[in-house]
Amino acid sequence: MGSVSEYIIAIFELAEAEGRTLKQEIIKLLISFVLLIIFAFFVLGAYVLFIYGLYAYLTCFMSTYVASFILAGVSLLIAVMLLGLIKWKL
Repeated sequence: MGSVSEYIIAIFELAEAEGRTLKQEIIKLLISFVLLIIFAFFVLGAYVLFIYGLYAYLTCFMSTYVASFILAGVSLLIAVMLLGLIKWKL
């Protein structure tokens, strides 16, 4: 009878230890996810500022409509390349 109770206690101790490890790993995952979202906002902000700066530069030499179409084409090309990269990796 003593060995059965020892097995039961060992199972609960293992579950407790694994629960603590799971909690730590979930916290690490959430922190990584939050940092990834912050990084994505910074990358998006940098992209928007780059495109705006390029737009301001192009409007010095051509009309605003032509500059808008050129930058829309560049943005579309970058988006298609990014989607192709994601499709290729997955």
